[in-house]
Amino acid sequence: MKRFLLLSLAALLLCPLAAQAGEPVRITVLSYNIQGAKRFPTEKYAEFIQKYQPDLVAFQEVDYMTKRFKEKPDFLGEVARMTGMHPVYAAAMAFSDGQYGIGLMTRFPIEGVKAFALPQPEGSYEPRRAVTAEVQVAEGLTMRFTSTHLDLPSDSIRLAQTTALTRWLSGDDTPSIVCGDFNATPDSKAIAHMKAHWQQVCDDQLTYPETDPKKKIDYIFVRGRGTWKVVEYQRLVDVPLSDHCPILVTLEYTE
Repeated sequence: MKRFLLLSLAALLLCPLAAQAGEPVRITVLSYNIQGAKRFPTEKYAEFIQKYQPDLVAFQEVDYMTKRFKEKPDFLGEVARMTGMHPVYAAAMAFSDGQYGIGLMTRFPIEGVKAFALPQPEGSYEPRRAVTAEVQVAEGLTMRFTSTHLDLPSDSIRLAQTTALTRWLSGDDTPSIVCGDFNATPDSKAIAHMKAHWQQVCDDQLTYPETDPKKKIDYIFVRGRGTWKVVEYQRLVDVPLSDHCPILVTLEYTE
């Protein structure tokens, strides 16, 4: 299976303000499975981003150069351009003569990018990935931001994937945020693993489908050396851009 990573890093025009010891840094994070952005023109997705002004965005189900959405050859690059953010894309697999995967966007300067292929135990449906950007949130403060999309068939597969994800993102105390479509409900072993190793900063309101949601499968988790506080969390219902509810959290991080 062809593996592909498209990185789009904008020039660093302004240096972030220095983080003062003991002073909280406020960050707004959006996670959204966009269903290939197939429902509306790219401008509508950009308008949605501009309305809520997140600092960090995690997208799942993102096409790149596919035949099925030939009018949107580089959706992520275009919506980033329209919103003034920096995009990073990681393909999970070749699809429709192009690529299908996940992405993220950030208003902060990017210091580095990594992508990780999640395990595919027997019975897996399709390849899945996680993509991480290290971003300079303030002078002297780097955070690790990760977007992921877990596989569908079983809790045991997703447990293997969350275990690998935690192992991959461990090893230091860098403040970290991981979010995405986990395809797992709050009572699953996969989410129990995440709660044991991460702090959940979203509630358990249902997130799928977008109208009259029936289950909770989208999450945002954090960890790291400092303290995280939830300022505000929103699950946005009846947003017609996708079949998932976008989830949005404003956080304060203190060293």
